[in-house]
Amino acid sequence: MLYKNKLGQGLPISTIIIAALGILVLVVLGVIFSRGTGGFGKDITSAGKGECPAPYTFQPIGTQCEDVLYGNFEDHPNEICCKT
Repeated sequence: MLYKNKLGQGLPISTIIIAALGILVLVVLGVIFSRGTGGFGKDITSAGKGECPAPYTFQPIGTQCEDVLYGNFEDHPNEICCKT
């Protein structure tokens, strides 16, 4: 016998929507972190070697810079690697 008013069982639509939004948020965070940390690794590597790469120059500590690479620069004591 078939019942005409029997409803199918399954996940409510709200649960499916929340799960989809959660997955979307995780994907967006993954993209942000994968793009945002790419330059960070290069900066750490060059500072660890005591280098100041091309767009940066050595400046006295306290100079206003657009970006700074901190490190132990033995040839330039009391200076920072600065992008002005």
